[in-house]
Amino acid sequence: MAIKITRNPNHKQTRLSAFTGGVICFTLAGLAFYAAFGSGEISGGIPFAPQSLNSFLGKAMFGFGGLICALFGFLAFYDVFTLKKKTHGK
Repeated sequence: MAIKITRNPNHKQTRLSAFTGGVICFTLAGLAFYAAFGSGEISGGIPFAPQSLNSFLGKAMFGFGGLICALFGFLAFYDVFTLKKKTHGK
């Protein structure tokens, strides 16, 4: 099974919306990286697993989520620089 991301050519996306999406994605990625690699501990998780395993799994999930958000941020900023300016009357 493969996932293919396509963009609708009829969708009117502007550079401003791509820039805003990129800023939001990078902000969320930064928060996720702070939660994953900061000095705090992550509590909760699987009830029968030791706390060290739960902390590792929580940090790994936050790190993975931050990586995904950062990738979407890079995609949004790629769109900022590659979207063509719309011409008036066409």
